[in-house]
Amino acid sequence: MSDNVSKFDVQPMPIGEGRPVTPEVIQLLNYLRTDRFIQVIHSRLEAQRLIASLMVYVLEQKDATVYRSDEGLAKCIEVVEAQSAAGLKKYGTTLRIFNGRDADLDALQELADALQYVTQADMEEESDSKEIAP
Repeated sequence: MSDNVSKFDVQPMPIGEGRPVTPEVIQLLNYLRTDRFIQVIHSRLEAQRLIASLMVYVLEQKDATVYRSDEGLAKCIEVVEAQSAAGLKKYGTTLRIFNGRDADLDALQELADALQYVTQADMEEESDSKEIAP
């Protein structure tokens, strides 16, 4: 795995600089409400495929050599295994079924965070391009 992708588990604490991301996410969600362009997911397998596709997209943003879905999915496996190992180190166990938690609620909260992170990356890229432009 490339260095820029493998460093995901040693992120520094965030600092309170820059524009807040949440208002942009709320604006996007309100736009999507009026646009009605939300893909309807009919099964957990469809949701899993969509999330895996999004993981490949993010990996492509970090490493331009990840351009084929099989390579991207291989990188996803590495990330999932690394996350599982990090969970084992932090919590003393990997994620298991019947763990007393609501898996759908956990997923919803993690996806809300993911939406904000992707929006943050977009906002930062947009800000970088404006600063570079003459």
